[in-house]
Amino acid sequence: MNRDWHKDMERIQLGRKLFETYGAVIEGVNSKESLDEVLGYWLQQYAELQSRNDEMLKVLERIKADIDEFRSYIDIEACESVEDQARAFNEVLKAERERADELQKEYRYVLMVKEDFVKGYHLQEERANSAEARERKLRETIEEVLREATKWENPYEGYGDLQRMLLSLYPKE
Repeated sequence: MNRDWHKDMERIQLGRKLFETYGAVIEGVNSKESLDEVLGYWLQQYAELQSRNDEMLKVLERIKADIDEFRSYIDIEACESVEDQARAFNEVLKAERERADELQKEYRYVLMVKEDFVKGYHLQEERANSAEARERKLRETIEEVLREATKWENPYEGYGDLQRMLLSLYPKE
């Protein structure tokens, strides 16, 4: 529904004057109904405009913050024109992009080093686990040889057994 604010105000004022003057409502001009209808409409319009206004104020605040940040990057007073300001800001942006590219390269390098470190760690962990397993087996073997040594008549009999056990622990490459 579209209404004309000026016509509505004229109708309300006319309705009030007639009601105050004659104490009654003239046919076709009901001040109470007109007032409720008109006020309802314009209050709704006001609420919508206020909502849009609030949104626009938020956008303006963001723009103002961007402008303040822009000013922190360059010396506005040193620039003679808006074009100079734009050029100066573009130079700042270019420098920031280059810095970001360098940081990106460093980040990729750090990731690569980390990956190599993790691989090396896992390799060392596997080697340590293998060494621990060999040491356990060596201990078991030595204990077994010691148990068996009491049965040997000649101490050199166990030499071949020890040699086989060592080869099983440390195979020749």
